This record gives sequence, structure tokens and C-alpha cells, in this order.
Amino acid sequence: MITKTYFSAFQNIFQNLCLEDYFLRETEEEFILFYINTPCVVLGNFQNPWKETSPLALSENEVALARRQSGGGTVFHDEGNLNFCIFRNKPLLTDIDKTDHLELIQSFLRQRGVVTEKLSKSGMVFLKDGVLHKFSGEAFKQTKQRSFHHGTLLIKSQLDLLEKYLRPALPQIKTKAIASNPHRVGNLSEVIEGLTPLSFYQEFQSFHELLTLDVDFGAIHKYILEKAHLLAGPEIVLKKTPEFILRQNEKELTVRRGQVVLEDGVEVRERDFSEREI
Repeated sequence: MITKTYFSAFQNIFQNLCLEDYFLRETEEEFILFYINTPCVVLGNFQNPWKETSPLALSENEVALARRQSGGGTVFHDEGNLNFCIFRNKPLLTDIDKTDHLELIQSFLRQRGVVTEKLSKSGMVFLKDGVLHKFSGEAFKQTKQRSFHHGTLLIKSQLDLLEKYLRPALPQIKTKAIASNPHRVGNLSEVIEGLTPLSFYQEFQSFHELLTLDVDFGAIHKYILEKAHLLAGPEIVLKKTPEFILRQNEKELTVRRGQVVLEDGVEVRERDFSEREI
């Protein structure tokens, strides 16, 4: 049974991904972490950034691009989006576990008069004017001792930016990478007037009578200082991209770990792949 919660003081995607990793691998508490990030796009672990977004456009607009350690689809975070992460001392989360986790959120929304449904694939939707709007996506990470179940909650997000930045630069790419599943989205503030990420957290904590988790700030800061810069580097963000093929200037390129390695099936001197070339 979840009895505690913690709200991250960080608003940087790489720091918060590190925080998730710290709580997963270095602690034994079962609790819910909440956090907010400044604008960023977050890939699932097995996705292709050029098929999900435009790394070039993100860079030009100073929007961070990150790759998380869980699977699932690509999401957009901003200050109007609240992220949750539920940690359990179980090496494998069952479907019942996952349903119970989401029920914590659904029961809170139910008492606020919002009708929600759990999607069969991933996430939750709310009903507005007879139309279902997705407000939450989810993904999972499992280790030998612990697991987490995390996701997004669109509360007052800039949906125009979400649409802009989740537009693929190169939809014609041939790849076995996991693809996202687009869905009509909506903010919970559309059905709960005045709701913000912070007020959601405060009301959720009160509704479930959750205590605030005590943490070791020194250990957290040390962990983040050592690891956050690694998550922001190309070895994680771009070079973990599964192999893909596309046509460029009448040539078929094979790209492996972010490097062009073949042209029309012939080995070439490796070079960084960039959508600027297209």
C-alpha cells in the first residue's frame, strides 16, 4: 500500500530522470514521486528521435531532447504537465498492480466529477462533450529487486507546442524502433476549472492522506551530479537509436547508433547523421 509521496525540487528533465533512477536503485521505499519539467521531449528507450520529433527544431528552440530508461512512446513535458512515478519493491508489475496504480489517480479525479477510462494500450482518457481526450501516458521499468510505473498528466500544458514538437522530421524512415500511438489529447484543466499541477499534487496528497517522504538530499545531489550530464549526451539521446534506413539524395542510407555506415549497401566512412542533410 502506498502511503508516502515526494515532490521533486528539480525542473530539469535530466535531473528528474536521474532522480527516478536513484529512487529505483538506491532506496527501498514504496511511494509516489511527482515532478515538473521545463519544456522538453522525452523518447521511450527503444525509439527513433527523427521518426518521433525533430531534433533540429528542438535544438533551435532550446527544447531539451531526452531518452528515458523505460519503454513506451514519446511525450512532451512543460510546466503545465505533472509527471508521476510509483516505486514498488517488486521485480515484476502485474496488470493488477498497474490498474491499482492508475486507480489512485482515477479515484481522485472521480471525486472531482471527472469521468476517466484506462486505455487498453497505455494511459488514461477523460470524457468531455462526448469525446475522449488522452491526458496521461505511461511506461514501466523493472529490475531484479524493484520496479517503477511512471507517466504524464496533462493539466495545463501548451498543447500547441505538444503538437508542434511531436511532429516527426522524417516519417519515411524504415525502422524496427517502437512507434508512438497518436491520440486526441486534452488538459484536465478543461474539466476542472482552475486546476494546476501544484494544486493537483496538493489535493491528491490530501485526498489519499499521503505522508511526505523523508529523503537524503546529500546522496541525491551526489547521484545527480555524477549522472545527469551523461543522460544529456549523444551516447544516450541519439546513439541508442535502433538501426534505420532512409533515402537521401537518391541514395539509401543505413544509420547505426546515430552514424551513417552504409550508402546503397556499401560501407562508407562513418559520419554523424543529421536531418540537415535531407
